[in-house]
Amino acid sequence: MTTRQKIFSVVFFLLFLASGLRAYEGTSIGLIVGKPLGMNFKPWISEMTALNVNFGINPFDNLLFMNADVLRHFDVLYQAPFYVGGGLCLQIDNRTKSDQNFSANLRVVVGEDIWLGESGFALFWEGGGLGTFYDGVWFRGGRGSFDWTAAIGVHYYLSH
Repeated sequence: MTTRQKIFSVVFFLLFLASGLRAYEGTSIGLIVGKPLGMNFKPWISEMTALNVNFGINPFDNLLFMNADVLRHFDVLYQAPFYVGGGLCLQIDNRTKSDQNFSANLRVVVGEDIWLGESGFALFWEGGGLGTFYDGVWFRGGRGSFDWTAAIGVHYYLSH
């Protein structure tokens, strides 16, 4: 991993930790399967707003995948919060040692949390798009390219 990638990774990790320091209520941890495949962390910062942090891999391209989003929730259907939001996403190819083996993307996401009673667990689905604003030489798309993201997962709420 190059110095630039280490700096991006450390900054992202610190943002990840800081996002949970002042959580409103209902912080959750979980697993996410799809694009990305890995861990999910979701602290609430107000009654209808949460942060969404995913850390794992993009299994389709074998890339390290990290994103942080701000989500706005709406109770539209059967008290299952539908959400929309956006944020930043980094993808890093660890197979090469070049300074140009990562992309930085803007991410737009929609999804829904489906509560499983009083158990503290919730299922969720989410999908959206990635618009690349920085792209290293390794990546095919280049600046201005568009990619997709879609996954399902399960959260466990720590303070249910």
